[in-house]
Amino acid sequence: MGNREFGLERAVNTGLAYSLTAARLFIAYNMAKRVEAGRNITLPMAAFVGADIMDGVIARKLDVDSPGRRFADALVDRVSVGMVARNIVKEHPQTRPYVIGIGLREAAVSAANMLHYANSGEVVQGTGVHKLGTLSLAAFGIISSYGHYDATRVAGTVASSINI
Repeated sequence: MGNREFGLERAVNTGLAYSLTAARLFIAYNMAKRVEAGRNITLPMAAFVGADIMDGVIARKLDVDSPGRRFADALVDRVSVGMVARNIVKEHPQTRPYVIGIGLREAAVSAANMLHYANSGEVVQGTGVHKLGTLSLAAFGIISSYGHYDATRVAGTVASSINI
């Protein structure tokens, strides 16, 4: 990181980056409720993915990215996926095998990232493959929320394959 001065501007910039990360929890909660009500989640999913991308971009642009923010970002990702996936499985049981597979992968990646952090003190940053995995999970969430079995099977297979 460049200039590490502490002041009002830095505090506001840091607050902005963390706020955008935290806002994704509210978007995920809205998506979970929409799944439960049988409503479309395309727009909130687009907002969620956009906020997921932008919080990191903004933090780096404002020079306030930190291991703490990246850890919070990953935690918000896991909690959000869990909230939405729980309701998708509840409403559409045919998604269960794909959600379990993706969940196991997420648990393994989280454990590996925590081990890396414990050994190095550095939080793993997402790569292009991570972004593709996030987009495939978003597509799976949208498609499976409609409850169409064949489309869910294809989307689940694709998301599971990308996220291995």
